[in-house]
Amino acid sequence: MPQSVALEPSAKPALALRHAKDRLPISMKAVSYEAENDWLMSPLAAPCLQPPHGMLTAVDLKTRQIVWQVPTGTAEAQAPLGLKSHLPIPIGTLALGGTITTAGGVSFRAATTDAYLRAYDNATGRELWKAPLPVAAAATPMTYVSPRTGKQYVVISAGGGGLGAAQGDYVLAYALP
Repeated sequence: MPQSVALEPSAKPALALRHAKDRLPISMKAVSYEAENDWLMSPLAAPCLQPPHGMLTAVDLKTRQIVWQVPTGTAEAQAPLGLKSHLPIPIGTLALGGTITTAGGVSFRAATTDAYLRAYDNATGRELWKAPLPVAAAATPMTYVSPRTGKQYVVISAGGGGLGAAQGDYVLAYALP
């Protein structure tokens, strides 16, 4: 999604922490900047470019060639004037997080404006599975193997996405077969 980003020096500290024990502020000595992001949108608050607006792309690292590309995300949570279309059209949406890949050849992504966690086949890009989330997940999924059971899980933090999306405070885990 095209946008204009301006970085301006700021007088604010780059990071201010409070030590839990004595509650004194700790200032980090770093150069601080503030970013102003302006998305290039039409007067109807619609993106100023033709879909897809977000793609998942597999690249062969030896040949540096694109193996496949698929749009990620649907128009369900997007429409002009900030409305929701509720249409599952695969337009691809802006990404507010990353993708993880398992050793089993599956990639997981939830960084779309619609509220789903999706699994993709690494060889073809085909969507294998998707699960609805309570709110969009502007996050990268995590994976871990339980030391007790040996079962692998994919975990996603769903806190809501950008562009006026609903907010939440969820952590969801899914067991892999």
